[in-house]
Amino acid sequence: MSARTRFWLVIGAAALLAVVAWALSLPRRLQALDKRTAEAAAIEDRLRAASPGAVGEATVAAQRTAQIAAEKQVEAAVGAIRRVDRQRLDHWFDDLGGNFKSQPSPADFKRYYLLECDALQREAGDLLEARGRERRSYPLVEFSWVKEEETPDPNALRAYQRIFWVQDRVIRALAAAGAELEGPLEIGEPEALGGVAVSRLYDGIPVRGTAIAREADLRAVLHAFDRSATGPDTPDLLPLRVRNLEITPASLGEGGSGAGRVRVVFELHAVDLKN
Repeated sequence: MSARTRFWLVIGAAALLAVVAWALSLPRRLQALDKRTAEAAAIEDRLRAASPGAVGEATVAAQRTAQIAAEKQVEAAVGAIRRVDRQRLDHWFDDLGGNFKSQPSPADFKRYYLLECDALQREAGDLLEARGRERRSYPLVEFSWVKEEETPDPNALRAYQRIFWVQDRVIRALAAAGAELEGPLEIGEPEALGGVAVSRLYDGIPVRGTAIAREADLRAVLHAFDRSATGPDTPDLLPLRVRNLEITPASLGEGGSGAGRVRVVFELHAVDLKN
């Protein structure tokens, strides 16, 4: 391993700690707010039980104000996640009406799914070029009905739509960082996240993939999932929590094409608010 590669791996490891810390911030904030609400109520109950006459109205009012403020912060956080969930995950393609309560026909869904996949490839290519990288296609999640003369299962349309949104979010983020995908993303079923305060609010959709990038783009790749791929004016992107990142030098391809490149295996959770 070259000295340059070792340098970037050290930089990557340091950046990884920052990414993981950011990714965990939202559930920690929710847990802290949930804990503050419970503690405020418990303190008030204990004070009243221990010495009803010693607790002044000012103390009770202060505790109640703190509790109400904590509850409002929790409600605001949940509301923000719910808006993103509705706009970025539980949402049909715009030309299909958007409203997830109704359902399009399988034929209509397939037609727009293919159109949106083409649009994703074009726009991801634009992001790569803006980064000064060669335009290329990304491997997409494969379904048999995409290439065959058949329509998708009508009972699975919502699952296919949600998979597309997760894939769309991750690919755009990688393209904006100048990285490519080594193969299609692995996107699983929603699973519970740790912590009572978190698990009662939302699940995580597991996502796994491998990105290939130049050493010069490593820092951007490590931060690809904690910010908008299109700039600070789009705050409602589907939230992604980084579970794990593994960084290794990319193996050399034909003609030594792997020189100066790194492989980043990433494991994420796409936040899925419980209905």
